[in-house]
Amino acid sequence: TLGAIFTPISWRGTADEIAYCLTDSEAVVCVYDGGAGTAATDACAAAGLSRDRCIAAADAGDGFDMLTQADPVTGPSDIPETDTALMLYTSGTTGRPKGVPRSHQAEWAATASQIMVCQYPRDLSQLCVMPLFHTMGMRTLEASAFVGGKMVCLPDYSATAVLDAIEQEKIGAIFLVPTMFHDILNRPDIAERDMS
Repeated sequence: TLGAIFTPISWRGTADEIAYCLTDSEAVVCVYDGGAGTAATDACAAAGLSRDRCIAAADAGDGFDMLTQADPVTGPSDIPETDTALMLYTSGTTGRPKGVPRSHQAEWAATASQIMVCQYPRDLSQLCVMPLFHTMGMRTLEASAFVGGKMVCLPDYSATAVLDAIEQEKIGAIFLVPTMFHDILNRPDIAERDMS
């Protein structure tokens, strides 16, 4: 096992806010994408992470090649289900963000519950507009993996992009906040869209 805990942090944060989360979570490496810009590298420096531990995802190469060459998983993991699987940070509305550790068992139960309640079929295509540092972004990712489905990620939200993705990718499930539903349902071209 790797012994790592996935801890997605909001790329919208300032270098100081990101550095706080890196320090608070006792991060030993930071992998970031272009959306974080210099805030990530500045945060790494402020958190005491050396440059070789602050990795731009674009510089990491194609991870899919590495995955296809890896040995298949042959059995269950020996990681206790009560161990922390991931940690999400709150928005910090009453102060600094707080890291919320989530166990493998809790994540499994929440994801299985969503699949059962929403009656997700096998091979479901889901659209993810929520960031992975948000509960529903992670739940979309996990539920897609559970049902052997596909998760389509939009880098930026727009009602047009959502409708285009629904048509092109034959999306069967999506989680949106109410204002997003409002934007989509009030599009002048909604009646002409193929939502089947």
